[in-house]
Amino acid sequence: MQKTLPQCSVILIAHLEANRPIDYKLAVRENLFKDTVPQYAVAVTSGTPLYVLKNTVGLKDAMKVLSVMIAKFVASFNVSKNMNPEQISDLAIQWIEEESSTGSFDCPSYRLEDFALFFELAKTGRYGRPFDYVDATLINEWLDKYHQERVEKYREQLRNDEIKSRELTDEEKAKCVTPEVMSEMLAPIINQLKNSDRQKEYTEQELMEQEERRQRMIENRRAEFDSDYAKLLKEQMDADKKDW
Repeated sequence: MQKTLPQCSVILIAHLEANRPIDYKLAVRENLFKDTVPQYAVAVTSGTPLYVLKNTVGLKDAMKVLSVMIAKFVASFNVSKNMNPEQISDLAIQWIEEESSTGSFDCPSYRLEDFALFFELAKTGRYGRPFDYVDATLINEWLDKYHQERVEKYREQLRNDEIKSRELTDEEKAKCVTPEVMSEMLAPIINQLKNSDRQKEYTEQELMEQEERRQRMIENRRAEFDSDYAKLLKEQMDADKKDW
């Protein structure tokens, strides 16, 4: 198998080719699960898209890998009508040719690891249980349910990663001023502003001096007014005399 494939893909394919079912199952659990939680983002970001698998190892070998995975999956069900080798190979080439080239950034195409994860989850009845048969139609229906779950969880992971990327590091947090420190820094300024708003308490002597100043201002204004009025009255009388 080509070593240019991601490590997880190389391990899974090696166990399938060597017919080591226990090692294969352990590899799926170790690489694509965290405890019992399926790691969809790992399958998408670290897995091998089917078109890459086909272009790397060739269509025939890619079909063999998927066919073995499908065969092991359908063999896990005790049903009266199961898929034969020809039906299994037909489903394998269908997935490679029809499902491998589609996808976008937030709705990625299928990876080899997707199918490993899907088969492991479907065995538990997560997407439904067969009655007396297992065929390509039923498996594709379950795969659609896996796809919806996968895309939802993958988008959720992208959002969480975006939120996490905006969080401050411990070093950045250490440089930030805490609310307590900010309150302590602003306390003198706030107290100063409060004190400046208070009305000053004057002594009796200061109040008397203020009143004297106010009275002098009033007298000065009255004197100015009287002076201006007298001047205006004289000018008016002089004008009247001229008219005589």
